[in-house]
Amino acid sequence: MIQLSFNQKVGFGFAIIILLLVTSGLSSLWNLNDISGSTSRVNESAVPVVKESNGAQIQLLKLAKLSSLAFNARRKERIQDYRQRFEDGVAQFNEQYRSIEALAKNDPDMSALVIGVKSNYDLYRYAVDEMFEAKLGLIAEREIVEVQAEEIVNQVDTIGGALLEITYYSAPEEFEEQMVVVAGYTEQAEIYSLGIIKTVEEIKASQDIGRLSEGGADLQFALDNSRRYYQSGADQFKEFDDQGLVEIVDQAYKDLEKLISQSPSISDHKILELEQTKIALDKLAEADAAVSQSVEGLDELLSSADSLFNSLQSEVISSLDFGFKSSIVMLIILVLLAAQNFNSMRQAIAKKMIDLAKLNKIGGTLAAAQSQNSALEEVLQSMHEKIGVAQGSVYLMNEANKLEVKAYFPPKAIDSDSKPAQFKMGEGIIGRAAETKKVIFVPNTARDDSFVTQDGDNPRALICVPLIDKDMLVGVINLSGDVKSVAFADSDYEFVSSVARSLVTTVKNIRMREVIEEQNRNLEAKVEKRT
Repeated sequence: MIQLSFNQKVGFGFAIIILLLVTSGLSSLWNLNDISGSTSRVNESAVPVVKESNGAQIQLLKLAKLSSLAFNARRKERIQDYRQRFEDGVAQFNEQYRSIEALAKNDPDMSALVIGVKSNYDLYRYAVDEMFEAKLGLIAEREIVEVQAEEIVNQVDTIGGALLEITYYSAPEEFEEQMVVVAGYTEQAEIYSLGIIKTVEEIKASQDIGRLSEGGADLQFALDNSRRYYQSGADQFKEFDDQGLVEIVDQAYKDLEKLISQSPSISDHKILELEQTKIALDKLAEADAAVSQSVEGLDELLSSADSLFNSLQSEVISSLDFGFKSSIVMLIILVLLAAQNFNSMRQAIAKKMIDLAKLNKIGGTLAAAQSQNSALEEVLQSMHEKIGVAQGSVYLMNEANKLEVKAYFPPKAIDSDSKPAQFKMGEGIIGRAAETKKVIFVPNTARDDSFVTQDGDNPRALICVPLIDKDMLVGVINLSGDVKSVAFADSDYEFVSSVARSLVTTVKNIRMREVIEEQNRNLEAKVEKRT
């Protein structure tokens, strides 16, 4: 067996360390190459999302234009043509949506955006369908109004012609003076009959439902005025009417009165036309709002995919460039540091790996959480196991913009009959952490005047970590323990902050899922109601 001197052993050990470091460096370079290939594959997914999202956005804008054109159309055939083109466009958009949904399914953020787009798009479709129905309904009512108006006007013309027969009747010589009076009355009756036509035109043009409700009475009033003058002349004309002209005019007035008093009347149909017009206008407004939301959702999806593409591409290029240029320098530094810091590095790496494993486990547990309460309780339990805190709680922002307790450790039920604990912004250490959006550590609560004490509270070490989502405060995690047994190290700060970020994402996803489920329930209720 070969005997090695102490220096040889040291040199041999050092050489092994160098070999290990070189191998580690080469492995890192290989991993960077793998990262580059993986990023290329991600980019291959991001680019199609951008392409399909652009196409879907253009298709939505086309559909919005079709629905607007249909609203402005005045002929039933034209509306039906727009409706058919709209349905064809819907089928095309559905294909595009399914493609986007498949491409984004592996990215939670993109997938959530896609679901939001579909939800708003469904609202848009329902509103447009109801708008089409209202447009067809108002056109049908308008056609009935036109028909009834024409019938009334034609009957007024019939009365006018019959009155003229009386006006220009050649009376016997002994009735000439009476005939002059009769002619005056019939001429006046004819003039008043024109008021009926004017009232019909006013009804056709009116946009005031309150005024239209009096339309039937206005027509009857005009009819009565005309008939009153006619009757005054007819009473005298009957004495020498040898052609039965009075009976003809009487029947003409009866026919006109029948048209005016029919139910539903011309005013009723005009009111229905205006009501359908309002429905169509309201549904168009709903459709415009919903399609705008869908378009904005696609904009966000485009932005997300584009950002992912650019970010990954930039990171890979920078990482590769930096990695290759600095690999030699890093290897030398690592060799120099290895002799002095090998054991501490190993311990640090081991601890980091343990922390990462715990973070991964917590992340997996949070991802599987079905409710907000279970997620909050899981985080507090994990904090206890990792850091050794004795107590903990999670406060979330409520509708009154206050921090309201949602979970405790050790677990205890929050009595629904009593008001949960709350803090205002800036109140106590919890409120101060929320207001500043910064982590606050208090080594001893007995020495901090801002700590809100309760009867029986013992001094303790306390850390408050704000839960923040894109600079928006979601809540605060509050962890504490005995002053002598709990000390928060830097690694604990990092661990708690990482868990806080995971918790924010989980709470946001759970809330989003609850909102989507509520929207789906509302949509299903609408569909069942329409059915």
